[in-house]
Amino acid sequence: MNPPEEHRIPLGIRPTNGFPFTAMTIDDSTMMRKLLIQILRGEGFEMIAEADSGRSALEIYSTLGKKPDFIFLDVEMPEMNGIETMAELKKINPQIKVIMVTSITDESCVRTLVELGISGYVVKPFKREDLLLRVARILGRNNYQPT
Repeated sequence: MNPPEEHRIPLGIRPTNGFPFTAMTIDDSTMMRKLLIQILRGEGFEMIAEADSGRSALEIYSTLGKKPDFIFLDVEMPEMNGIETMAELKKINPQIKVIMVTSITDESCVRTLVELGISGYVVKPFKREDLLLRVARILGRNNYQPT
């Protein structure tokens, strides 16, 4: 028996029109940004920007003609942490979907992020499947299975 059509559509492609979702990564670790970009591109996402700090992320975001549908954001960064960055991004675009990708599991930090309106939370180190399933839930693609 063949799986429903939705299972065959890459996660980063909109089932309604075939266009890709756009994404931005913000992490001070080059290795983590490259890993996220590789995973997301492999699922059809259009990676439109990346930044190594919250401050540079806000500058880059403000200059983008096409805004990202998703932002993958680390909490622990020098200069301006992920919580401060997210608060500023939410002021600019309250509807932005932000997925925190961090090693921090502190309850008060998570509570603050929830209050700010995070869309999802993935703990480092993570498995590719865990990240993709979190995104799938946000998109309402509950039957999605990573391959």
